[in-house]
Amino acid sequence: MPELRITFSRLRQLLSDLGFKEVPVAKPYIGFQHEDSDTSLVFPPYRSNAPVAAHHLAQVRIMLDAKGLMEADDFDRLMADVPARHPATT
Repeated sequence: MPELRITFSRLRQLLSDLGFKEVPVAKPYIGFQHEDSDTSLVFPPYRSNAPVAAHHLAQVRIMLDAKGLMEADDFDRLMADVPARHPATT
């Protein structure tokens, strides 16, 4: 998996689009549950605009693929399509 800079808000939206719901877990963690596939994901507290750590993206990629929710190659393509931020020019 190539190194990506994906914000937590982007990951949250992807999970929501796939049918995950945010669920209560021990604070300060953030939990997501996909009932149909019995898939749970738990993350440390991320701010919406914070980049998600590579190992957390890898965890999501593996779980989505293993549970048949999204193939790993599709996840990679989708994440690679996220526009990169360009520094402002003066």
